[in-house]
Amino acid sequence: MVVRAREANASGITRFNVMLMTSGAKHFLKQGVYNANFMLGGEMRDHFLPFSLFTCTWRGQNVTWCPDLSAQLGKVTNIGIGTAFPGPAAKFHVEISSLSASAQLLSPAASSSGDNIDLATFDGKAAHKWKTESDPVMGGQSDSKFEVKDGYGEYSGTCRVVPSLKAPRFTIALTEMPLLARFPDTSEAEGIILTVRNVEANITQFKFAFCDSRINAYRCQFQSFKADFKIAPSDTFTEVFLPWSAFSDKWSASTGQHTAENPPQAASLRSITQLQLWTEGVAGKFRLQLKSVRAGKASLTLVV
Repeated sequence: MVVRAREANASGITRFNVMLMTSGAKHFLKQGVYNANFMLGGEMRDHFLPFSLFTCTWRGQNVTWCPDLSAQLGKVTNIGIGTAFPGPAAKFHVEISSLSASAQLLSPAASSSGDNIDLATFDGKAAHKWKTESDPVMGGQSDSKFEVKDGYGEYSGTCRVVPSLKAPRFTIALTEMPLLARFPDTSEAEGIILTVRNVEANITQFKFAFCDSRINAYRCQFQSFKADFKIAPSDTFTEVFLPWSAFSDKWSASTGQHTAENPPQAASLRSITQLQLWTEGVAGKFRLQLKSVRAGKASLTLVV
């Protein structure tokens, strides 16, 4: 989805969402609504929302009974824009130029703001030491490893159900301890760009997260800024863009799902101390190859 809009009230609400209703997202008498949040500024511009950012909700709560949105794109019945929930009580004045669906990809490298910011690469430009941890408590049986290969890092393993909880927990790949790593200022960027490939695995849902200097090493794993993304199996690397509005440091320790929306502010984006990749709340095998983590601005370019 591409929304061309701006917030004309300089002191008004900045967080909004796009809503899609489909004929197939129903459960008895309940109508699911697919939501994706984004942030508006005072400039009229395009905001690109990949379908992977949309989650299905009912009355503001995430639900699991909706079909995957990719199977519902031919069944859309209603489209809307609303204020993000939960959010503050305040005035707003949104001016919308267009709301459209487009066969387009993000091409952050074409951004007029200049080059992207390398946070982690495997070509020597932004090298970091990665390791993994796997659900160490309450009888967790998950396993994972991270191996550096020819120009990329491979994060692989199995996320298993914890018998005592009767639910899958997590594995995590992460860079050095926060006190040992340094990352560039990303406060002028609009989000994170992951160059990834999903290979020979049945898990397609992952999470990316980062810590800042105000989160100490112990709390980093539990209070990082976390965002969901989906990546289908493919033979080629794909760029996934995660806007800052997709991140929150308020999430459930059991599922990783956001309990409140609290995107990072400039102070956090200036002081990133650790990067993280998660498999969480889903059971199965995974083999995710990571070529780079960058920060940048989203721009659009037509797929040829």
